[in-house]
Amino acid sequence: MSDKIELIMKDFDFTRVWKAMVATDWKWSDSESVPSITELKSLAKKLLADAEESKRWIRCGGFEADYNEGNLYLAFVLEHVDYEGQL
Repeated sequence: MSDKIELIMKDFDFTRVWKAMVATDWKWSDSESVPSITELKSLAKKLLADAEESKRWIRCGGFEADYNEGNLYLAFVLEHVDYEGQL
């Protein structure tokens, strides 16, 4: 695991994400319950490693991981709207 991933995993507030998921009853499609903090950390670490290796943006389960110009990024997104192309 890279130093960047270790720092993100240390500083990211997974408890805050878990509380938001509990409050909204947010379950992943393959589960009948809100994921645990351990499960959140596991997915985040995998996404960060995949983003760093592929040097691209990856999202899954509310998380977004991105690697851009040497910078690594992790976010948890509750709401997102994106309009691409012409209307």
